[in-house]
Amino acid sequence: MNKEFYFDNLNKEFVMLNPLTPTPWLNYLGVHDYCAIISNNAGGYSFYKSPKSFRILRYRYNNIPMDRPGRYIYIKEKNDFWSTSWLPTKRDLNKYKYISVHGLGYTKIYCEHNGIKSEVLYFVPLEENLELWVLTIENKSKKERKIDIFSYAEFCLFDAMGDLTDLQYILNIATTDITKNEILDYKCLFADGEVKQVFAFTTKKIKGFDGEREIFIGDYNDESSPSAVVKGRCFNSVLRGGNPIAAFHLNVGLKPNSVEKIVFCIGVGDALKEGVKYKKKYSCFENVEKEFKKLKNYWQTILDKFQVQTPDDNFNTIFNIWLQYQCHTTFKWSRSASYYETGTHRDGLGYRDSNQDLLSVVHAEPQRVRNRILALGSAIYKEGCACHTFQPITNTGTGGTDYSDDHLWFVLSVTSYIKETGDFSILDEKIPFFDGGESTVFERLKVVLNYGLKQRGQHGLSLSLRADWNDCLNLEYGGESVWTTQLLYKALKEFVELCEYLGKKEDVAIYEKYMKEVKESFDKYCWDGKWYLCAYTKDGEKIGSSKNKECKIYLNTNSWAVLSEIGDTQKNKVALDNVFKHLYTKYGLKLFWPSYKKFDKKVGAMSSFVPGLKENAAIFCHSNTWAIIAECMMNNSQRAYKYFDSLNPIHRLKEINRAKVEPYVYCQMIASDDHPQFGLGRNSWLTGTASWMFVAASQYIIGLRPTYEGLKIEPCIPKEFNIIKVKRIFRNAEINIEVQRKNNKSEVKISQIFVNNKQVNSNVIKVEEGKKYNVKIVME
Repeated sequence: MNKEFYFDNLNKEFVMLNPLTPTPWLNYLGVHDYCAIISNNAGGYSFYKSPKSFRILRYRYNNIPMDRPGRYIYIKEKNDFWSTSWLPTKRDLNKYKYISVHGLGYTKIYCEHNGIKSEVLYFVPLEENLELWVLTIENKSKKERKIDIFSYAEFCLFDAMGDLTDLQYILNIATTDITKNEILDYKCLFADGEVKQVFAFTTKKIKGFDGEREIFIGDYNDESSPSAVVKGRCFNSVLRGGNPIAAFHLNVGLKPNSVEKIVFCIGVGDALKEGVKYKKKYSCFENVEKEFKKLKNYWQTILDKFQVQTPDDNFNTIFNIWLQYQCHTTFKWSRSASYYETGTHRDGLGYRDSNQDLLSVVHAEPQRVRNRILALGSAIYKEGCACHTFQPITNTGTGGTDYSDDHLWFVLSVTSYIKETGDFSILDEKIPFFDGGESTVFERLKVVLNYGLKQRGQHGLSLSLRADWNDCLNLEYGGESVWTTQLLYKALKEFVELCEYLGKKEDVAIYEKYMKEVKESFDKYCWDGKWYLCAYTKDGEKIGSSKNKECKIYLNTNSWAVLSEIGDTQKNKVALDNVFKHLYTKYGLKLFWPSYKKFDKKVGAMSSFVPGLKENAAIFCHSNTWAIIAECMMNNSQRAYKYFDSLNPIHRLKEINRAKVEPYVYCQMIASDDHPQFGLGRNSWLTGTASWMFVAASQYIIGLRPTYEGLKIEPCIPKEFNIIKVKRIFRNAEINIEVQRKNNKSEVKISQIFVNNKQVNSNVIKVEEGKKYNVKIVME
């Protein structure tokens, strides 16, 4: 057990007793339009709806000193001062006691120095576009203390890219003022006449304020010792062009063992309207407590819809709390803003990303998923291709015909939504095409499939175009992707299954024929002898073949041969055995082997990375999830769980300085054994790994798969799991399941099923809304 970093499952929190994490360990606050990213040392930034066009707080990426600026509160007593978070003042940890706690939608930072104890609770209320910093300060000594408190937040100039690159313009449009009721008003007037406004206040009477960074910090100074704090006073500066901040100075007197609570707030809107409204509300501390309770209840309700108890505590912790939390965060913010994604390049929704992200949250938030599906459907062109990125706020997008897989994910998201909810009415919804006109969702599925069927090359396989799911596999035009072919087959199969259920026999006949065509090409051209190929170049050269010098075996096509059900069972077994033999490491499966040692224009960017990083044979965690599913589908429970466990981020607690990234969420990739920093993690939080890991764990290891008829139960649990218990809300019915594994054989099957104490023959549980079902499964 790591004594400095640990999980508190009772409170659903991750606790850090040392501020010196290898990288900033982050949390996300906010579940609707306002997002605040915060580190264990209070670093981070905020935005409203879009991190690109409405960035509120600044953050300096990849910078020294690291993790600056942040949401800082300074305490000063005579000539001594410190911050309530270890950064930015960095006081001696032998004298400064520190605890940081990340919870679900909130972060708490505690410190104690020189007899003064403080706690700052940071959170975003559920339905409000603002963030609260709730300071509780206590005098632990036996004498009265008179202290000064300073708060500090550095604003971004809203346009995140302009804030970085166009200083000759953007440093001349910002103003800050203070209202008569002590609310700081920050605004920018843009060239098109648009005004963006943010307010800030504290609930205690202020001694002074500052709205200009250089005045508060001081020339050639930094946040560790701001001029205002050193001198013990703010300068009441207002800004007329330059770098805006919100800084307040308060005087506090504390009798022995007394406590005082002070609220600081930053929010979206006019200081004289929204600012006045919220200052009045949060000056009553009961309202703070009510909002925090609502936030905790929200997350409890989300998690209560799917809970599992297994003999593996690490599985329980990651699945029941942190994986679901990460899935909902990723669903909301796609890939737009993190410690690694600056929010200045990608804005809005990645098309393939968002279709996959919703797979893990549809059971908990079906209405939000329904709305997301309809929005994604409107990012499809009349010919059937889809935008590669889409911003529903402005109904704008990028890309279209250049990626081979984007559009096909729409089929999987629609059918997954219907299987979970039983809501077939979504198929009749009319939605616009991105380039004009409209159709029903059902017709949109056919448009998408027909476009995919047209995009096939000389071997009858799907053209790779600019790239498939692997953005960095860049074959020249005419190259064919085996993986996109498998995705096409999977989408066709899902559509045929839907049509069969709906009784649309004509559509079934048409698309079954296409399935047969695709499978014939796959069977003829994609088997290499011991595994499946990755791709063909435009000249017919094989990628992912045993005859290649580099990239002999490629993970995705071998897992998807099983997942898509296009592959032959015996070949699938041989392929997965070779995946384990050549790609498995103790931290997970490599994307391919061997790595590229020099640039190869035939495959493009994939070969440009340092060997063992990113798409050049790193452990790409997203791809690992598909291998877990494939092993489950082959009823290989031991290997499936081995893969799952190797990726479980909780194991990083044993070697945090190797992994560096957070041990409570999944990351995009881990450096493989081709790299000197084997085990190094990067790109945590916003990754498709989260959603697919939830699907792999819930639908394949635990084995609860939604179907049109009901909930199918087909566990693939390792022999160490002699008993598991599950609570699952499905179509507004509560299903409580107990699975007993009767022997230690590697492969077991269901022998008995009881529903409400009656033995049944089917492992598909049909439910009625509002009812409760107790299910017992025996496997042997």
